Amino acid sequence: MHNNETERKPKKLILTYFNIQTSKVESQLTFKLGTFLFLLQLRQFLAHFLQFSFNYRFQTAIQKYYNLHDFTLTEVDYVQTLEIKYLAYTLLTSLAYKMTHLTEPYHQYQG
Repeated sequence: MHNNETERKPKKLILTYFNIQTSKVESQLTFKLGTFLFLLQLRQFLAHFLQFSFNYRFQTAIQKYYNLHDFTLTEVDYVQTLEIKYLAYTLLTSLAYKMTHLTEPYHQYQG
């Protein structure tokens, strides 16, 4: 009888551990999916926002701040805004890609 009890305990512990691990994996997958969808929406919003209104808003904000009505972006300023846009876009793209956890390399999906 003593042997039976000791045999049951490890099985119960293993099952409990398995259930805990399964629920952890499920919650992680749900979290990752939610985060991926959020990042995707954020990327779409930022791409739209940055593409259409970043330069204009940046320029008008500086005009208002310095009260310069004839202010125009210099080439350096314009390049910097493009760099900011590019960095924001690539960061969000790479994050969204990593969240999908694709098993095959990215180049296999290209035509």
